Amino acid sequence: MGPDIQVVPMIRARLSPGLVSLTFTLGAFAVVGCDSAPSAPPVGTVAPTERLATPERCGTPMPSAEVMAAVEQHLLAVVPARRLKARSAATVTIPVWVHVVTASNGTGALTAQQIADQIDTLNVGYAGDDSFSWDGRNVSEPSVATPFRFVLAGVTHTTNSTWFNAGIDSSAERAMKQALRVGGPETLNLYTTSGGGYLGWATFPSDYASSPSDDGVVVAWDSFPGTSDWEYGYGDTAVHEVGHWLGLYHTFQGGCNGSGDQVSDTPAERSNQFGCPSPQPDSCRNKSGLDPIYNFMDYTDDLCMFVFTAGQAARMDDMHLAYRDTAPACATNADCDDGDACTNDSCQGGNCGHSAVSCPSDGNTCTSDACDPAAGCAYPAVANGTSCSDGDACTAGDACQGGVCAAGGAISCDDGDACTLDACAPASGCTHASAPNGTVCDDGDACTGGDSCQGGVCGGTLICEAGGHVGDLDGSASGSRRNWTATVTVLAHDGNHAPVAGATVSGSWDSGQSGACTTASNGRCQIALSGNRSRRVTFTVSSLGGSVTSYDAAANHDPDNDSDGTRLTISRP
Repeated sequence: MGPDIQVVPMIRARLSPGLVSLTFTLGAFAVVGCDSAPSAPPVGTVAPTERLATPERCGTPMPSAEVMAAVEQHLLAVVPARRLKARSAATVTIPVWVHVVTASNGTGALTAQQIADQIDTLNVGYAGDDSFSWDGRNVSEPSVATPFRFVLAGVTHTTNSTWFNAGIDSSAERAMKQALRVGGPETLNLYTTSGGGYLGWATFPSDYASSPSDDGVVVAWDSFPGTSDWEYGYGDTAVHEVGHWLGLYHTFQGGCNGSGDQVSDTPAERSNQFGCPSPQPDSCRNKSGLDPIYNFMDYTDDLCMFVFTAGQAARMDDMHLAYRDTAPACATNADCDDGDACTNDSCQGGNCGHSAVSCPSDGNTCTSDACDPAAGCAYPAVANGTSCSDGDACTAGDACQGGVCAAGGAISCDDGDACTLDACAPASGCTHASAPNGTVCDDGDACTGGDSCQGGVCGGTLICEAGGHVGDLDGSASGSRRNWTATVTVLAHDGNHAPVAGATVSGSWDSGQSGACTTASNGRCQIALSGNRSRRVTFTVSSLGGSVTSYDAAANHDPDNDSDGTRLTISRP
């Protein structure tokens, strides 16, 4: 009896309306060993509803930490020069060549409709239009639209059992790709084979420069929509592997530690998840967020995964710009307008450059010379009270108020000299011109009278006798009897017996040492002799000088009568 054919509508909403899935049952079914390929159904029908062995979900080798770090550095160096703005949804067209490789017995054959349905599935997933359809649970996790749309550029059909069963990084894989690959880094070459023990694998964008012929995605042929009725038969294997081809890592990359998949909005995940676990696990309790089991870059079943995050979309955009975009970023400077008024945008060699705008100073210390990305150079007011200068040398304590320098208080130019006219010029500050000759003043000398200004200097007529003399001579002793100090205090008088400041008193001790002092404003000064051992010492004044024009020794006197005004003897303590 021939096969019993039954037509069953597809439950996956992502496919084109009207697409159906065909299943068949056989009156007898031969079990084929794992190392043998099952007989292929006729083209236009589908594989048996159950695989004999479940393959590994993804065989894409993850890069080393060193390679990952190099990729991040490359992104930082290259993307800013190529990016204008974030590319909007479906604005980047990826040409797709599908290479259908079959075994010699026909296993792996795909119809044009199945290939078209796979392209549709890619576009639905990358447009953010997929939805959760595993069971009746309510899942509202958002999926974002990416910049990418996929267009079928061509299909090749090849019968080669060796290539059909090629494993990862095998000589058969390399030979297959070298023979079939089309285009450059911008072209997606999608190879359908047995999967070599995996549902699929892919190369990363950063791999292209060193191995361009190896670039592409390999998937198991029965992961295409309409080929089988198993958990991985709805086309999301290609969505997952193309995610790698555009630069994404697994959501569980690095487990609960480190920077994970280099995407900030995918929660950390200790390891891959299968099926569609409920409740949603939280395998990294030290990190925020539940495991991203609905994400295309986990290992859950096709009907469970439907999400790309905004961070993943942005990373794929960056990776495509850095490694796969072959078109020049710009032709003119206008193409490089980044919408930021604080950058000078230019196009150099097809790449955009953005240098910072230098805002000229407005010469106002009460404003900040800054740049507003929306408006350009702006000059906002600094904090009120900020010190400034209003340009007027006759004010001090100037401070900013509302972006304007407000004058402080007036400075004082009074120099205390009656023979100068004190004033202030705003440009230069204080001035002190000479007062008119004859202006009354006081030169501070009690021995002058009729003081007046002459050429800016105050002076008067001498009214005191010029000769000076000693008006008092006192002594004191301190220290021990064998080592004591004798101190003489001298009062200098002028001829009117008034104290004289600035008079120089000189004299000598009977031991031969000389001494001198200059009188203070009270007319007094002191002369000391240390280290005395004798019972007494005598000091004799020999002259007065300095402010005293002559010395009248005969006028020396001592109102205390402890000396004759010229000679004083001091006894030890």
